[in-house]
Formats: sequence, structure tokens, C-alpha cells
Amino acid sequence: MKRHWSLASAAFLLMTAASPVYAQPAPSENITVFAPYIVKKVQTAPAVGGRQAVSTVSVSRNISYHDIDLSSDVGDLTLRGRVHQAAQDACRELELRFPKNVYIPVSEDKDCAKNAEAAAMIQVRAVVAATRIRR
Repeated sequence: MKRHWSLASAAFLLMTAASPVYAQPAPSENITVFAPYIVKKVQTAPAVGGRQAVSTVSVSRNISYHDIDLSSDVGDLTLRGRVHQAAQDACRELELRFPKNVYIPVSEDKDCAKNAEAAAMIQVRAVVAATRIRR
């Protein structure tokens, strides 16, 4: 009986060793838009130590560009439009989750969508440039 299991184990190992090697998957064709938000919660009672807690919250959106030809100007504009819309949507979600009548934005620059879009555009420019170099 032991010999039977040993033969079965050896056969299994040989089959897995002889199986074809698959290529690694291609890098993800996504741009990630992060919408960070630094807030203080409005408190009716005094905070411990007299200070209000500050929290950083964020929402992110992944934008696929696998269906866009980034070697063309139209493709570049299409991806930029998707990033713009994703930044708007992410910041709108943050405002719904953390309403300004309860949470006070802390950062001086309070334009969430503009900041999220600008940060994601760094990724967009890099991907578009890489695509055009390979042409």
C-alpha cells in the first residue's frame, strides 16, 4: 500500500514538473485616482486634552485604459476624461461619507477633485509617454 502511494506521489510530481510554464500576467492597465481628505470631527463636548482628533480618509478609483489606444491624441484625451470624472466621483463620495456639517476639512487647499486629478495625471503622462515610445 505504501508503495502504491509512493508511485502515485512520484507520478504527480513528474506531471507537475513537466507542465508548461505560463507567462507572467501583463502589468495592470489601470490608473488609480486617490482622493485624500484630512478632517476634524465637530464635537459638542470638549475633546480629551482640549484637542480635536484629525483623521485622514481617502477614496480611490481604478480607471482601466486597456480599451484605449494611448498612442493617439484621442486616446490620451479619453483617458484624461476618465481620470477627471473619477476624481469628481471620488471626492463626491468623500463629501457624502464625511459631510462638512460634521467633519471640518483641515487642509488649506480644499479642492479635493483638482488635487486627486493632478496626482493621477502624473500616472497618465507616464503611461502615455511609455506607449508612444514603443510605437
